Amino acid sequence: MRVSSQRRYSLDAEPQPAESEQTPYRQLIIVIDQDEDIRLMLCDRLRGLGFEAEGKMEQTPPTGLLVELDMPVLGGMAIIQELTDLYPRLPIIAMSHSAHIDRLRAAIQLGAKEYLVKPFDPELFRRKCIQVFQRGNGTG
Repeated sequence: MRVSSQRRYSLDAEPQPAESEQTPYRQLIIVIDQDEDIRLMLCDRLRGLGFEAEGKMEQTPPTGLLVELDMPVLGGMAIIQELTDLYPRLPIIAMSHSAHIDRLRAAIQLGAKEYLVKPFDPELFRRKCIQVFQRGNGTG
């Protein structure tokens, strides 16, 4: 008896949907802020704009990053540096208070595409997120 197909099937593997059934490209934005209330609020706003948003980094590379520069342990600048080394085209928006405008400019030099000064206007937040996060795939 001759077998015409050499495909192997695993009981552990989940069935893959047909190409036409696959979900559209998802845009996962990671929000990094030491204040949990702000992090949750920013995730909610990003979801309202049609993005997926999480407050923690998982195994999947993000398609964008919204990061507070004033982090206690690993500062936002170090996070930007590390992730731009791994993903040079990752769209990043840096956030900080107006007293740290020089740090925001330095974040741009490290690879952030845009910055927001806290407290920021919701309309400005919306425009910058759409402008920055809808332009690339983030992992290249």
